[in-house]
Amino acid sequence: MKTKKLIGALYKILFAAPLIIGVSSYLYAGESFSDALYYSIKLYGMNYEKPEVFIAALELARWLAPLMTAASIMVVVKSLFSYLQVHIGAMGRNGNVVYGDSEYACMLCENEKSTVWCKGAPISYAKNHFIMFRSDMENLSFCQKNLHRMKGKNIYVCMNELDATLLKEMEGTSIKFFNPNDVIARRFWKERQLWVDAPAEYKIAIVGFGHLGRRMLEKALQLNLFSTKQKIKYYVFGNGKHFKISHSEMDLMNQDKILYFDEDSEEQWKKLKSMDMIVLTENSDMDLIQKVLCCSSPTCKVYYYSPQDERLGDYIATDRLFPYGNSKEVFVLDNIKTDKLYRKAIALNREYVNKYHSSEWEQLTGFFKDSNISSADYGEIVGLLHKKGMSDRELAELEHIRWCRFLFLCYWKYGVPANGTNKDEVQKIHKCLLPFAELDDNEQKKDFDVIEQWKKE
Repeated sequence: MKTKKLIGALYKILFAAPLIIGVSSYLYAGESFSDALYYSIKLYGMNYEKPEVFIAALELARWLAPLMTAASIMVVVKSLFSYLQVHIGAMGRNGNVVYGDSEYACMLCENEKSTVWCKGAPISYAKNHFIMFRSDMENLSFCQKNLHRMKGKNIYVCMNELDATLLKEMEGTSIKFFNPNDVIARRFWKERQLWVDAPAEYKIAIVGFGHLGRRMLEKALQLNLFSTKQKIKYYVFGNGKHFKISHSEMDLMNQDKILYFDEDSEEQWKKLKSMDMIVLTENSDMDLIQKVLCCSSPTCKVYYYSPQDERLGDYIATDRLFPYGNSKEVFVLDNIKTDKLYRKAIALNREYVNKYHSSEWEQLTGFFKDSNISSADYGEIVGLLHKKGMSDRELAELEHIRWCRFLFLCYWKYGVPANGTNKDEVQKIHKCLLPFAELDDNEQKKDFDVIEQWKKE
């Protein structure tokens, strides 16, 4: 960005130089100011008024002026070409337009040839709008300011830090919020498929608890559910103090556990020896990776975050080191749009509306939309567990555990509303945040209904 500003400033200086030099030279030659200014402007059109005396500086301006004119024409042509390219691309069948100056925006445009990068106001006739600036506030501000231009279109807003479930609804729009770290975490656990062959007792270390580390844990809690008898222990190494306090009332509803430790502590290096899986969630340097390899079990798989897909396993003598988070695989339209996942979530809500007369999809808050999306995401796993012969009751219990975890992660807690309903959205309490066996038949039936939905998929 600084280089671009420097080049821009240099261009302005060079463009103005012939005018300044020309006026000074003609004045020196005895011309009036108005004539000096007129003759100097004519230099840009290759019209040279030769003074009676030779002036070297004027000769320089004489040749520099048309060069700057040609350069300006090229800049205008390039800008016009870019403008037409963006707008013609926006008119296409897909109509995918990206706005923003973040590295994520750059990656999406590089990975998807059907997208165009717009640096101005939204193109109203584009079908899909992807807002990807450097900060969440920039994204929300751009969206709010230009909502009228994108009304009736699909809008995808990148959220790096803010939790989309806490945001107000923007009426009359079809807005989907996405978090790049969510995309990475979801892909990671779906590709690992612990539900296929992981033992009931399993130890996972998450090293580093920044934005990605937190999302890794949250997605793991909602996807790594494959048995009512499982005992997965998540060891969090990093600054998990706030997460632990803010989720102090979270009940995992089974024998899974979350344990918190300081990162790079003596205790961390001792605990790593007993892990089945270690996930490094920050750009890891070679020193950390080799320490983890040396301090962990010979059977422990080590995964390191590598946006550029550096495959260290090609050079290090080990078969248990794996990269994840390749930006070329993460930042693609399917991962951001998640149309299939949304369709499943909408279908699930439609079934719920038909049976229990709840709110239509368009009337749901972001929180309840995300609740359906979380269930739809887990539905794929339900289908696989069903094919392996798991009973409907156990599947229903696992679905209830996932639902409880989603609410706990969104800062809900158990409570009985004063008006006798199931939930109080203001106080964030729900009377069904109980073990499955303690629910009445009507509430259990809701989980069985969800299982029937996913068995059809």
